[in-house]
Amino acid sequence: MTVENKKPRINIHKMAAWLGERCKTSECPFCKGTRWEAVNGAGFVGSAIPYGDGKGDMYMGGYPVLILVCPTCNFMRNIALTSEVLEIVLEDEHRAAE
Repeated sequence: MTVENKKPRINIHKMAAWLGERCKTSECPFCKGTRWEAVNGAGFVGSAIPYGDGKGDMYMGGYPVLILVCPTCNFMRNIALTSEVLEIVLEDEHRAAE
């Protein structure tokens, strides 16, 4: 018997449209490139910025983010995945199950 661990998937096209409506520029602040790649591409399920207590202790959980990478200079841009954003950009099959 196998257990399938279904993870929510972000529809990267919906995410691009959402960003396009809100961002004044798509330029990389370092090299002025305009192309961005999402970490994990089409299979993207999200990443997290880990929490720390300021004393050196880190925690496995973290703040959910979409990490975009400029392929020219490797600058990383983080977009917070709040519940409002996820409601818009998750694949339809995953939104209905939540």
